[in-house]
Amino acid sequence: MTYLLETLGAATILMLAVLALRGPAARFFGARIAYLLWLAPALRMVLPPLPETWFAAASMPLSQPAQFPGAAIMMTDASSPAPIMAAASQGSAAWPIIALVIWLGGAAIFFGWHCLAYRRFKCGIMADADYLDRDAKISIARSAAISSPIALGIFGRAVILPADFSHRYDATEQRLALAHELAHHSRGDLPVNLAALAMLALHWFNPVAHIAHRAFRLDQEAACDAIVLAGASSTERHAYGTALFKSATGGVPLAVCAMGTATQLKSRLRRIATGLPGGFAARTGLGLASILVVAGLVITASTAIADAVEPTSEQRGTAIKGETIVWQDPQQESASSAPHAPQAPKAPAMTEPTPPSVAPRAPEPPAPPAAFDQADAARASAEAAADQAEAEAERASQAAEAARERAEAARERA
Repeated sequence: MTYLLETLGAATILMLAVLALRGPAARFFGARIAYLLWLAPALRMVLPPLPETWFAAASMPLSQPAQFPGAAIMMTDASSPAPIMAAASQGSAAWPIIALVIWLGGAAIFFGWHCLAYRRFKCGIMADADYLDRDAKISIARSAAISSPIALGIFGRAVILPADFSHRYDATEQRLALAHELAHHSRGDLPVNLAALAMLALHWFNPVAHIAHRAFRLDQEAACDAIVLAGASSTERHAYGTALFKSATGGVPLAVCAMGTATQLKSRLRRIATGLPGGFAARTGLGLASILVVAGLVITASTAIADAVEPTSEQRGTAIKGETIVWQDPQQESASSAPHAPQAPKAPAMTEPTPPSVAPRAPEPPAPPAAFDQADAARASAEAAADQAEAEAERASQAAEAARERAEAARERA
């Protein structure tokens, strides 16, 4: 559970970082470099926890010092003969299970809903599709159900054109629009979109992820625009912009690559108008983007630190008795707690005879029995007698005071 929370949080942080860097990266190094930055949050979602030894200096738990491996801190009562664990109460473990079920259930519903929407969209298009080229690796067909060229399919890859494609677009626009959709297939954007949809499903509750997904799709389309317009003339760039304007559409499933999405049209036309950076800028941006992706993964990486568990008898180490800290070696404790196997009798040791001039030492007399108990009893008896004498003195004082008051009253009456 801890690793899942760390992964979702780290991926969100990387999404925010890419959202902040994608604009300058596209402006100075090109749209393909901005699209490359999205590798960081995607790889962070599948990055396993790194070995703890890689970050031993920074992530060493305080309860397990290096010189005492396996040690654990135990709180004991001063009057208790055996150490007692003072681990915090585990409490109810129901809330992590409930949270996990809600999270996975929401992700499954989100992903299944969009996959069903994609399947309905594809079936509706292919029902009346007119295939123009069905023998190639990427089928090309026309359909009256769409108004923009689209690329769909992961295994049965296809490019679907509008039914009026040959009338609404001129020859240059047709060539550039078809090249754009074929670039999606050659780059593997359709499987990438499915993986991005799965990642978005895991972040279905996260508004940052939804904003990042829209920015990711814009950078994906802009990267294809850069591929198509590499080395293009100003006339071709103008024709490509016109084709984008004619292809503006909406209501397309997230897993589909459309030629022109209405919400992305303005940003893509602005990037086309500013031109493409040179080859040196693109190579420099590629190196910087690679460094940023690796640095982001290293900084946000999780280490394989096991969750804290209740120490067992083999893990006991430091014991606190009253106000005293006592170290107990786990090996010695386990050895003392284990049953001793019967051992073979040892041979009698050879001893040297004692010289006759040295007299044997007489045994010491036993210690006097319970001397401290008698002293305590005498002290208690003396304290009781003192208390009794004090009480009698108080009563005598009260009687004298009463006699004085009676005498004073008699004198006043006289």
